[in-house]
Amino acid sequence: MAFYFRAAHDAIDWTKGHEFLGWRPSQYRIDVLGCTHVFNFPTAKLLDFEGGSTADAASGLAALKRQSNPFALVTAAHLSALRTRRNVGRRFAAKRELVRLLYEQGWERQRVIDLFAIIDSMLALPKELEHKVWKDCDEIERKTQMKYVTSVERLAIERGVDAANLAEVFGGH
Repeated sequence: MAFYFRAAHDAIDWTKGHEFLGWRPSQYRIDVLGCTHVFNFPTAKLLDFEGGSTADAASGLAALKRQSNPFALVTAAHLSALRTRRNVGRRFAAKRELVRLLYEQGWERQRVIDLFAIIDSMLALPKELEHKVWKDCDEIERKTQMKYVTSVERLAIERGVDAANLAEVFGGH
């Protein structure tokens, strides 16, 4: 706070401590100098899409994977990341499935690349398993005759470089 938001940091009375509230705020309200500003907004929690029980969680995740909405796929990636936190094998299987689903959507190239980058960052794997995912991508692209992510882009994603900086990283001008 002090580094990024100096004014906010200085305005907070840090001696009062804090309390984590188990509620979902749906309103922001500020009263200043006799004026009140209220902003009401809907809330969504990604875990709501999973369901309560283990069976609900599996069916909720499956339902997300059946949708063609990119937000459903990102939500599925998030939930998969949470569910596979401590199991690399399950994480690998989840990532492979999500990448396969991504390619099957028929979306334009840039959307596939952008969503791939999100899924890739959410479901990070050890290097040897990442290479297996790349091989899956090659196989899918060979079958569909469409290159969504070039080998250079894959190297850049692996290195954490965004597309705008590809030329700089790989020696272009």
